[in-house]
Amino acid sequence: MMERWLFKSPTNTLEAQTDPRAGGALSIVEHERSEIITHDGRYAICEAPTRLSFTLAVPRHFAGLAQIDVTITPRGAGSHLDFQAGGAGPPDAQQLWEKMLGNLAQVLKGR
Repeated sequence: MMERWLFKSPTNTLEAQTDPRAGGALSIVEHERSEIITHDGRYAICEAPTRLSFTLAVPRHFAGLAQIDVTITPRGAGSHLDFQAGGAGPPDAQQLWEKMLGNLAQVLKGR
């Protein structure tokens, strides 16, 4: 599922591996034309279906570690997702995450 929305663009392909548990790792290898971009992280909290916290390193785009925190709460017939990104990241991180969360919404709607 991660390969369908996380770091996905119309022109790339992704290979994802994940061990979704506290202390587990995630790895996404992005192939964009002839370029290979690695996205690596480690889960701090993985409490499905309500909380997720992980670090993220993408050396090609920024130095250091980003900290990503997600909380999902029931809301009526659906859910509300709270998203926070901190630590390191590219200057356009807000727009990139908004696009990825839009991708996730489309995947969840079956499009």
